[in-house]
Amino acid sequence: MIENSIFFLGSIVFTDMLEGIIDKYSHGYQQYWWLTSRVISNDITYAQMNFDYRQVRKPYVGNGFIDFFFVGELEYTLDKQQGTFCDFAPEAMSFASQEDKQDNQLVVSEAAAKCALINYYRAPIASVQIDQDRINKMLSVWKIDKPFQFSTSSIAKDAKIGLFERKLGRNIDLAGDFRLKKFDVKFGRFDTDIILEYVLCLELKRHEKDAKPFFYDELHVVTTGQVETSEDSRVYIEILAHKLDLANKYTQAEYPKKDTLGISTNEYKEFLSSFNIFLGI
Repeated sequence: MIENSIFFLGSIVFTDMLEGIIDKYSHGYQQYWWLTSRVISNDITYAQMNFDYRQVRKPYVGNGFIDFFFVGELEYTLDKQQGTFCDFAPEAMSFASQEDKQDNQLVVSEAAAKCALINYYRAPIASVQIDQDRINKMLSVWKIDKPFQFSTSSIAKDAKIGLFERKLGRNIDLAGDFRLKKFDVKFGRFDTDIILEYVLCLELKRHEKDAKPFFYDELHVVTTGQVETSEDSRVYIEILAHKLDLANKYTQAEYPKKDTLGISTNEYKEFLSSFNIFLGI
C-alpha cells in the first residue's frame, strides 16, 4: 500500500506543492554558465551561456524513479538573435524500459543537440584564431619546446596544400580564423550513432599588422561517429568519417567565397581535394 501510494501522491508533492519553491531556487529553471575556450591562444576565452531547462510537461513519478521533460536549450546570452535558430518541433522520444531505469538517463533530441551546437558556435570562444605566435604559446603550456611555423610552406609540407605557396611564395607567415556554423544532427541513421553536418568557415591572411584576408570560404563537412558510454558515465566517440561533402550538388562551387589571389576553377578544385585528404588523415 505504501509502495503504490507514490502514484497518487507524486503529482501532488512534486508538482503542486513544491513547484513554486523549486521554481524560485532554480532561477526559473534557467542556469547561467561561464564557459571557457578550449583554445587558450584565443583573444576571448570566456562566454556566458544560459541553459534553459524549463519543464514542458509535468514530471512523471513512478516507483523508484522520476521522469523529467525539459526544453534543454543552450543560449549565448549576448546574442541579440538568440532563439531564432532553433526549431523545437516535438519528436518521438522515450526512456529505456522499466528494468533499465536503475541508472540516470539523459535523452537528447536531434533538435536540442542541433540548437546547442548552433548557439555555442555563435559565441566568440568557439572561433579558433591561429598564427605561429598563438600556436607556440599554446605549445609552451603543453611543455612542447619545438617551435611551430604556420606559413605557406608549412601548409604545403604538412597538409599537402600547395596552393598558397604557389600564389604567395615560400615561407610567408599566415594567420587564420576558423569557425563552424549551420549544424544538422542525426542520431542512429545509416548504421552510425551520430552524423554531424556543418559548415567550416575558413579565413586566411598574412601574419602582419592590419593585414586583410586574401582567402575566405565556407566548406560543407560531414562527420560520422560511434558513441560508447562507460560504467562511470563517461562518453567516448570514435570518428568513422570526417570529410567534405563534395557529392552534394547544392554545396558545390567553382570558386571560394572571397579571393584576392586570382584562384582559378581548377586550382580551387585542387584545393578542395587536398583539403579533403587532410581532413581524413
